[in-house]
Amino acid sequence: MRDDEVHIRSYGGGGGGGGLFLAALAALVLLLAGNLLYPDTSTDAAISLGAIRVSPLGALFVLTAPFLLIYAGRRRHELSISLLDVLLPATMAYLAFRGILAATTANGVALTAGYAAYSLTIYYGAAVLAQRSVAVRVITVTIVSVGLVVVALGMLEFFLERNVLYEGLIKQSSIPFRGAGYHRSGSTLGHPLALGLFLVQVAPFFVIFFAKADTVLKRIAWGVAMIGLALTLLVTFSKGPWGTAGILAASAMAYLLWKKPAARKLTMVLAVAVVLSSALFFVVFHENTMAGTFSRARTSESLSPRKYMWSRTPAVIGANPVFGVGMWQGGPEVARIDPVDLGENQPTAIDNLYLTIIVEDGLVGALLLLVTLALVFRQAIGLFRGGGDYATWGAAYLISMGAVIINGMTMDTLLMWPGMVMFWLVAGMMRAMYEMKQRKTEPGGIW
Repeated sequence: MRDDEVHIRSYGGGGGGGGLFLAALAALVLLLAGNLLYPDTSTDAAISLGAIRVSPLGALFVLTAPFLLIYAGRRRHELSISLLDVLLPATMAYLAFRGILAATTANGVALTAGYAAYSLTIYYGAAVLAQRSVAVRVITVTIVSVGLVVVALGMLEFFLERNVLYEGLIKQSSIPFRGAGYHRSGSTLGHPLALGLFLVQVAPFFVIFFAKADTVLKRIAWGVAMIGLALTLLVTFSKGPWGTAGILAASAMAYLLWKKPAARKLTMVLAVAVVLSSALFFVVFHENTMAGTFSRARTSESLSPRKYMWSRTPAVIGANPVFGVGMWQGGPEVARIDPVDLGENQPTAIDNLYLTIIVEDGLVGALLLLVTLALVFRQAIGLFRGGGDYATWGAAYLISMGAVIINGMTMDTLLMWPGMVMFWLVAGMMRAMYEMKQRKTEPGGIW
């Protein structure tokens, strides 16, 4: 009997059987792939049921969530209840309740409730599923496989200057200034900022596959994949994800060079290959990259809306300091303060996670969320300090989740569906391994 079969059968009893495990795992994979391969928030495609807009990802959640919730409920004894399990549901309940009170449409109510339901379902589904090595393997391979598809289509989009899959669906506002001397790739996520964040989130998993490669050919293949990821990040022309990638890459390299002498050569080879390839790409496509980075259109698109919105947030915060204005209401409320017509650059979002949370959910919501995130990262740091495979996965989870926190300075990372789904999925996988570490269970069998 194979190891995978042992895991499925041994964990089937008492929790609904192997069939329920497989159904829940398939549901999680479908939710993940659907959110990363279809640009739901960058399109207007949906079915209207009365006043409610039912998007493809909304329908997917309705179909898959029951399997995850039933399985998580039956395996809840595998989670050691802590303060995090009080604060996370409380935070999501507060965000949803405050948002529902502020919503002016039935669709707004559904969207706010859906955000909280999505986050909790993915987190707790992953937290119990990923305690099985077969689940970790399937989820990780799914993340990396989707990442490879996203990279390939992102590069193809740059060369063709159009999104071959979703060109007719993506809203003009998602990738503005087409034909302005450059094209910002959005790939399957439909938006350059969402794509840039996802690439930084998935990068540590690519690095693990590169480091774990057991043949020269495999290592070369994963090295090429890392170069492709870096180049795709480049052609998003998104300075926030660029800066985030730089901070995290420099920190990871410094740690490896200092603490892991055996990994120094491999680290330097990968770093040099990525840097030289990016520099060569920049030279070969000089006009495109210069226009996408420094042109007036690009600068005004990037800086002007943020300056406009950030300078007006204090007025809205001052008027609603405790409870905020409600989820999804922050952008419109801030834009109403001393309005100025910026034409194509008219802002629709605050583009700063921390300002957005304070504006929309007040000091109460901001405090709840920040303490909750601190507890999540506390577990990740504990996992990282565990040594061995725990440290390897802990580092990957820390970097992936850290991308959301750092990039949150220039975009609403946790309020963008793909970034939110990846964050809570990774947080759930981290929680699963943290539970295994507490029980002194070896995280073997992943490879």
